[in-house]
Amino acid sequence: MFVSCSIGIFQTRLIKKLFDTSISELSNDGTYNFNPYPEIFLHYPMGDEKFFMTPESSSIEIAWKTELPSYVPYVTIAYATSENSYTDIETVDNSGYYLWLLDSNKLKDSNTYRVKVYANYTIRTGTTTGAIIEKQATTDAESNEFSVVFRYLRVLPIGTGLEFDGGTEEELSVPFIANQTSDFVKIEVYDVATQQLMKTLNEKYYVQGSTNSYSVKMKDLQFFEDVTLRVRITDTSDESIYSESDPFRVLFVQPPVASEDIISSDPYFNSTVDGATSNMMLTSPNPSEIPTTEQPSDGSMQIEITPV
Repeated sequence: MFVSCSIGIFQTRLIKKLFDTSISELSNDGTYNFNPYPEIFLHYPMGDEKFFMTPESSSIEIAWKTELPSYVPYVTIAYATSENSYTDIETVDNSGYYLWLLDSNKLKDSNTYRVKVYANYTIRTGTTTGAIIEKQATTDAESNEFSVVFRYLRVLPIGTGLEFDGGTEEELSVPFIANQTSDFVKIEVYDVATQQLMKTLNEKYYVQGSTNSYSVKMKDLQFFEDVTLRVRITDTSDESIYSESDPFRVLFVQPPVASEDIISSDPYFNSTVDGATSNMMLTSPNPSEIPTTEQPSDGSMQIEITPV
């Protein structure tokens, strides 16, 4: 801005007042700094917001404005809570916008989150004997506290090769964590290779707090012995919130048959060979009578049968 006046008409003090008035009109607060510096103003979040994080929505928008942005081409985004000091998220171009992706594996629920946008810059403060005097400075803007709530399900490890002694009444325990979910979850079993739903175990299982465990009866898995499976647990109110177990296979191991179960109390039975039926009799009704030296080392049992 150019200001012209006639010295002959205005007194010196009036000229000074004219300059001061004109300069103050160029500033925001009535003063003017002849060595201007950059300043950051945070627009969002401001504080008191409540953000719910889910697999489909796990980010927070951060927006700001910078006066004299040419001084600070880059800014750093940081966050803090009442329990932790500021931690840098990332240094980015000073575009005025950043999308913060939150990781529920590293962060947790809190109503004391804050974000800060800051930048370091160099400013000239004057000259000494022809040399330019510079100093390092920082400008920043900080939000008030806001809340972040993570909604997630997390199935805990259950093992990879699971063996059961042939009894379909046995149970497989599937532990899981439910954080800020609805009161009910759906529990299913999927084929890992085809992603095909194999069986719905429970359409509406009641969630009992944060730490839970669901018992799968082996009779529900007895037809999937040769299949690699996953258990999937899904929030019934939001299907984007789910978790799957590690892959596992179920092996039903038949228990060894007791020798007394092999030997019938009735030593007589029929045997059919090449279409001819013969009556047979066990000549050693008690396996304990077979000498140890005559019993095979592989654990099998030899029993003599005699036609009658």
